[in-house]
Amino acid sequence: MSQQLKLAVIKLENSVSKEHREEIIKAKERFFIDSQPWWGTRIQNQNVDIIKKSVLNLKKLKVHYKKFDGEVSERIIRPYGAVIKNSDWYVVAFCELKNEIRIFKCSRIESIEVLDESFSMAEKFNLETFWENSKHQFVRQSYLKVNHASYPVKIKFYEENKQTLEGFYVLSSMKVNDNWFYDIDMISFQTACNVIFPLSDRIEVLEPIELRSYIIKKINIISNLYKAT
Repeated sequence: MSQQLKLAVIKLENSVSKEHREEIIKAKERFFIDSQPWWGTRIQNQNVDIIKKSVLNLKKLKVHYKKFDGEVSERIIRPYGAVIKNSDWYVVAFCELKNEIRIFKCSRIESIEVLDESFSMAEKFNLETFWENSKHQFVRQSYLKVNHASYPVKIKFYEENKQTLEGFYVLSSMKVNDNWFYDIDMISFQTACNVIFPLSDRIEVLEPIELRSYIIKKINIISNLYKAT
């Protein structure tokens, strides 16, 4: 949620009665607005109002959902919350078919029916936290699926300095004693040379060997140059 919107909600909470304040808090827990931009088309969907009412009333839904590949399946879902991102609505719901919490894009719901059966939400469920974690996982998976130039590099930091790696995709990282180890996609050998060599006093290249050899060769050339003067 954007900072401006958060401030507006806080002001609204402070200006209403206790009864209405509790209703606002309840709504905040069930609806999360993600103001960050995303790709995709903006489609208005007539099922959104039904979903929003079911979220507040804790009513199960029977939906026919069309997946990205065109396959349609019938699902019984327990709508935990609704999210709007870049004008697209999503429902975060426990799917009884898959027995886990899933995210469904509302524009892909071909039919919807409100069931008489009620449900209880998971006690520790937090809509905003779940959405943010799922979003990062989605972006990561999408990145790995895209066919692009790749040049994985394993490096060792003697101090954590993540901002140095800004703009590159970190495949993995871990801390061992006082050292940080990173696997990074640096796109190409030339890019890796240009970025890492100026940081040679703080970063050790472990792999690939060709990059490590290049760094050592450059260091030796500079060292010999200064010895000669």
